[in-house]
Amino acid sequence: LVCVGDPMQLSPVVKLTHEDTAPLAKEWLGKNVFTYLGVSIFDAIRGEKDCVLLTEQGRASPEIIAPINHFIYQDMLTSRAETATAPAIEPHPESRLLLVDTSGTEARCFKPRPKQPRENAYHARLAVILARQALESLPPRPSADDPTVPRVAILVPYRSQMALVQKKLREAQLAHLVHVGTINTVQSLEFPVVIFDTVEAPGIRPWPFTFDRMLDDHQMATDATRKLNVAWTRARYKLIVIAHRQHLHAHLPHHPEENPLRKQRLLVDLVDWTYREGCINASQLLDPLAS
Repeated sequence: LVCVGDPMQLSPVVKLTHEDTAPLAKEWLGKNVFTYLGVSIFDAIRGEKDCVLLTEQGRASPEIIAPINHFIYQDMLTSRAETATAPAIEPHPESRLLLVDTSGTEARCFKPRPKQPRENAYHARLAVILARQALESLPPRPSADDPTVPRVAILVPYRSQMALVQKKLREAQLAHLVHVGTINTVQSLEFPVVIFDTVEAPGIRPWPFTFDRMLDDHQMATDATRKLNVAWTRARYKLIVIAHRQHLHAHLPHHPEENPLRKQRLLVDLVDWTYREGCINASQLLDPLAS
């Protein structure tokens, strides 16, 4: 029996109409085999527990993969030669990894209703502008490609933000050209361009998963690590990250008594890495007073 998968990405996503009638299905179909067997990324790197690490990736540009390779895969990954070639895509076509920082703007995060996930209208408008620029700068679609498959994706952590972005895309007449989804829905997909909206901004304290540690006490990836890894690795040619860097840093927890690995917060590390690779302030793209 050969099991192939990634202990640093999402466990199987299982949705049951009546969970109480299928407890075994819920338990076993949604079980992560690596977690069940206690196989960590470090076991794979060392070749322990009958595990072999596949180290070559052929999807994303090396610049996109670099922070994931460093923080998650311990610098073990190499990229195939063909990943070094990519079209120039707006905005800032020289940057394959780009941060659009909403610090100092009117970006605000709120919950429409107490039990509803959070939204950020400023980020939603920004994502639509970025999607339009990317679509207009992409080269013609290869003839072998399925013309019905979107080449730009907007990924978000929360369903309410997904609905808001979809509404903004319909208003801009771009809905048929852009895939919008939560992170849990795209693990098996890839796109030439991905816009990852982190949503968080002043108005509400960041959701706990935003600052969850990278690894648990058993050296297994936390849910936050898995989600961020999936979101980050869907892009082939360009990844644009929308984040309020100032807000994220302001709420970064500090526990000096802990081991440094336990203090590491993947989202902030990824945003800071992207900031060094290429950054523009959102105010350059979106008038704060725009509707």
